[in-house]
Amino acid sequence: MPVRKAVIPAGGLGTRLFPLSLAGPKELLPLGDRPAIHHVVAEAAAAGVETIVLVLSGSKWAIADYFSPPDHLLEKLPDDERRRRVEEIRDLAGAVEIITVTQRQPLGLGHAVGCAASVVGDEPFLVILPDDILTPATPDVPALTAAMIAAHGATGQGVLTLRQVPDELVSRYGIAAVEGDGPPWRVAWSVEKPRLSDAPSNLAIMGRYLLPGRAMTLLRDEVPTVQGEIQLTPVLDRIAREGGMVGIDVTHYRYWDLGSMAGFRAANAAMALEDPDINPRIKALLDSGVR
Repeated sequence: MPVRKAVIPAGGLGTRLFPLSLAGPKELLPLGDRPAIHHVVAEAAAAGVETIVLVLSGSKWAIADYFSPPDHLLEKLPDDERRRRVEEIRDLAGAVEIITVTQRQPLGLGHAVGCAASVVGDEPFLVILPDDILTPATPDVPALTAAMIAAHGATGQGVLTLRQVPDELVSRYGIAAVEGDGPPWRVAWSVEKPRLSDAPSNLAIMGRYLLPGRAMTLLRDEVPTVQGEIQLTPVLDRIAREGGMVGIDVTHYRYWDLGSMAGFRAANAAMALEDPDINPRIKALLDSGVR
């Protein structure tokens, strides 16, 4: 079955980015010259995704507004770069169906994904965390969403994105136990934030997943943690143990954690310096500044 739908959980408060995210969605903070969430929606659309489900909380509706620029705004803009940027947003929203659902309480990532169950149904679907930006490190590497869909098409399995991390970072991630000579590997099982001594590998699970449709049923039946949350990792583990998950290597993708202040600033600095139009202007401004 083709992968036609993607779920983007965007209901969190973004407390690690306070005060930047105190008065507005962190997903609308800039990454280069566009909001962060624009990049992941555009990537999904380019990979052939037809429907994107934005999982929002009550304070996040500005995200939906972003993808619906009013016609009267376009009518007032001159025929210049400003108009073309707004037309780009309108065209992107026209290329995919964007549906919004509400996560009324912050009850974990699994709960957020499960809020999209009525839209996803029993189809395979992508989960894209807008905090985790992974871009090809070289021109010959495909966009990650397209690579995940290709891996699903080749194997018929769910797909995890795996990246080797240093030992000191293992306890910060979900970690996968893998088998075979991949990538892609067969994922045997996974564990959330293990101690290094208990970790089956140093392959961390990144914030991109392609899950079989039955994942929604598993999420519905998942037992909440003592904090009352529904997590996604136990469902990933169960699918893996049932033989339904492969892992692809994303070491050849640059990874930016936009959920942290350091990651947010580093990603914007890197993107600015890689832009051939902006790079010399940035360097000139820095050279002319007070030292």
